[in-house]
Amino acid sequence: MLDRIRRWEEEILNYWSEKSVYDKVKSSLKGKPVFNFIDGPPYPTGPIHLGHSWNKTLKDIVLRFWRMRGYDVVDTPGFDMHGLPIEVQVEKKLNFKSKTDVLAYGVDKFISECKKLAFTNVKVETEQFRRLGVWMDWEKPYLTVDPTYIDGVWWTIKRMHNLGRLYQGWKVLGWCPRCQTVLAQHEYEYKQKRSPSLYFKVKLLDEDCYVVVWTTTPWTLIGNMVIAVHPDEKYVKVKANGELWILSKYQVDSGLLKELGVEKYEVVDEFPGRAIEGKKYVHPLLNEVPIHKELEEKNERCHTIITSAEYVHVDEGTGCLHVAPSFGPEDFEIGTSLGLPLITFVDGRGVFDKDGGYFEGKNVNEASELVVKVLDEKGLVVKYGTIVHEYPHCWRCKTPLIFRLTKQWFFRVKDYRDKLVKLAEETEWIPSWAKALFIDWLKNIEDWCISRQRFWGTPLPIWICEKCGYYIVVGSIKEVEELSGKRIEDPHRPFIDKIVFKCPNCGGSMKRVPDVIDVWIDSGSVIWSVLPQVKGISDYSKWETLEIVLEGKDQIRGWFSALFVLSAILFGKLPYKRVYMHGFVTDERGVAMHKSLGNVILPDEVIEKYCAEILRFYQVISTSPGEDQRFGYGLLSRARTYLTIFINTYNYLSQLAKYHKEVETDLAPEDEWLLSRINSLIEEVTKDLESYQIPDYARKLYEFLVEDVSRFYIQLVRERMRDETEAGKVLHVLKYTLDRFLRLAAPLNPMLSEKIFIKVMKKILGREEDSVHMLPWPSVDKDKVRKDLEEMFNKLREVLTAVKRLRQEVGIKARWPCRALYIEDKSLSPLREVILRAANVKEVIFETPREDKYIKTCSTTVGTVGLDVKETRELMAERLMRDISRHVRAKRKELGLRPIDRIKLYIAGEKEMLNLLNDVMDELKERCGADEVVTVRELPKVHDKVEFKGHIVQFYVEKAS
Repeated sequence: MLDRIRRWEEEILNYWSEKSVYDKVKSSLKGKPVFNFIDGPPYPTGPIHLGHSWNKTLKDIVLRFWRMRGYDVVDTPGFDMHGLPIEVQVEKKLNFKSKTDVLAYGVDKFISECKKLAFTNVKVETEQFRRLGVWMDWEKPYLTVDPTYIDGVWWTIKRMHNLGRLYQGWKVLGWCPRCQTVLAQHEYEYKQKRSPSLYFKVKLLDEDCYVVVWTTTPWTLIGNMVIAVHPDEKYVKVKANGELWILSKYQVDSGLLKELGVEKYEVVDEFPGRAIEGKKYVHPLLNEVPIHKELEEKNERCHTIITSAEYVHVDEGTGCLHVAPSFGPEDFEIGTSLGLPLITFVDGRGVFDKDGGYFEGKNVNEASELVVKVLDEKGLVVKYGTIVHEYPHCWRCKTPLIFRLTKQWFFRVKDYRDKLVKLAEETEWIPSWAKALFIDWLKNIEDWCISRQRFWGTPLPIWICEKCGYYIVVGSIKEVEELSGKRIEDPHRPFIDKIVFKCPNCGGSMKRVPDVIDVWIDSGSVIWSVLPQVKGISDYSKWETLEIVLEGKDQIRGWFSALFVLSAILFGKLPYKRVYMHGFVTDERGVAMHKSLGNVILPDEVIEKYCAEILRFYQVISTSPGEDQRFGYGLLSRARTYLTIFINTYNYLSQLAKYHKEVETDLAPEDEWLLSRINSLIEEVTKDLESYQIPDYARKLYEFLVEDVSRFYIQLVRERMRDETEAGKVLHVLKYTLDRFLRLAAPLNPMLSEKIFIKVMKKILGREEDSVHMLPWPSVDKDKVRKDLEEMFNKLREVLTAVKRLRQEVGIKARWPCRALYIEDKSLSPLREVILRAANVKEVIFETPREDKYIKTCSTTVGTVGLDVKETRELMAERLMRDISRHVRAKRKELGLRPIDRIKLYIAGEKEMLNLLNDVMDELKERCGADEVVTVRELPKVHDKVEFKGHIVQFYVEKAS
């Protein structure tokens, strides 16, 4: 079955291409209402992973649904081709260890490799998405490397400049020492890290007393300037180990001293933090880092105790905070508020420069070990160990970040927080709880560092005069060409770095700053760079708000934020009306997939082993919005069941249509029920997709096809199929139902639905369209919706579940008839005839049953149900007949006989069994399609045998002459 589906998928992909089906659908929708959508661009770093396949499948469902609703859908796919994701892959390929290797290799050659990798992987990923059956405008993707796209990004930078929101300044920011570039807050990837845990003491200058301090980054002591305490919280001076120590009363009361190895201590004083404000201390590395002596002389606040209610928390560390303004964002804020000097100390490699004194030339990790050693030799270490905690890492190379003082370009965003939050309240989020996470992110958003010290990216469009410092921010490639008088063939480094022009202020030479732009500015500028309403820079204000964006949960501080912040500040309007957020893919135990763990499964592997439609179905149905998805081959059984039943159900309809004629009148209750159910389903899943409850849509399709149609309705009508008129009614109902179901299922399983349409439904329905995707979304026929009947059948199914349980308890097969069924709920009496067939009983009695030797009872939500299990000769004869007829029908199918082909049936067995069959011979002939049944004691040739109550009955089938 799976091999067949996989083969069909490939056939359909070729069919779509040969028939230009996608183009025809798109053309037919021109001039219709526009559905604005933008594909969040993946990085083309290699073959797609399961997160990509999940994401694109969800998007494909949304876009297919709205196309079928008659909308001209904007479905341009995109690829985020710049930045560290690509650079890191190229560095791995070239076996580079650092930025220095790139410079030695040559920026031009490195850029060429990055471009080559990006374009190669765009082709790879495009084909993989196509193989998944995803319909997007793959011939015209937006690529962030295109000059027209870069125009949009440069326009963003210039517009922010014109609004007074672009500035250059010093700040302490996360820095990757391997990639040697600054990273913005949204690029931090938090992971568990084992770090030093150092408690040390600092001596006060004018008294024999120490302040106890804690840090996880001993190397930052080299840049220590002050120690901060909380002004209002209580601190104590304790006598411990023959010395006087100062730390927070909270920590002493919480048992910290015992953790530090102090068994006995005495509290000699208690005071608020402000009582020690201004006290000077001896810097623990004063001799090793000589610059600190100069700092003391120039700034009286250096090496003093200061107070801070904002940044000091007495329940953390010792309540005494070591402050190094060059090495921490909060430390920087404290330092600048006090007017403390700013010294970089550490270069882009994470190595101390000459200001590091004794530690010059050491990287931060080496320096940490050396700092601990120096302090230990001075007797200043109180306790040293390690701690495992959440720590920011580089989002691409996974190196632990350092925080260092650096001069960068920023967007001023922090002052816009309240407006961003107010605007965000107007958005809808799926799941709803994710909205609070996004708003919390906006409430704490900092100024956006937009510059990066790398190579492969959109160049920062700022030219600075070498002579007077005057700078120009350009907003397009054309503007650079006009300023320089040179044609720009490629706006990337290193070519753009060679563009020099005259300073309008002093006549000096203006050169571009060497930085590139944060890739999130690239993708955040996509709306005015891509939407069809925008024809160029002069039209940038004409873009229309997106109906929805759909990405993973990491995009709360990534693309969701970038789009939102830029559109809100630049245009004062929402970039999108709603957000669908999905989670990450893990293995089936919930463990993140990593090559090192050997638990990685790739979409291509799933398609090769199973098929694309199983992957699509599972990834949609298995996981609610916002939740992580567990994926493993052992979890795909439900998807396999669905696809198997999907095919078998339409094959069943095909056979019905081949041998029967439709009858549309005098329908049975179960027929009317199924017609009601399909229309109710249309109403329900339409609402699901309109509200983007995509997994609910898939679950309802599964429940309807598998439970309602296959396991209930088709089983229920089997007895009716022996009558030509009744078979015609079933054909009519299934034709109506499965026509509509196929259109409902088309967005979820587009290739299989297309194959079924071409192979089965096109002829049955008399359709001329080339594709199921050219058909409209089905509408609800309210005249066919009967909620009362649906409720009655819900009760019936409760009863039938009870009957199944009772049969299992006493060992009576479902195909074996029983004497009677007792039902307490009399409201089911209109379904008496249905119940007779569905429960396979001879009589239905609507009264409360009483348990006895032959009547077995079961309690349900609709009352007590009782089954009469007493055996009679008549029942035994019919049960044997049904067992034999089931095996004969299977043999007919095996022999390739058609339903209209008649047979001659030979049966051999004990006299007792043959006598039983004589009682039901006419029905046996009818069920088996036999013109004649010959009973003998022995057969010369045996096709099969039936075991019944310890007896053996053999039979042989031959086609009637």
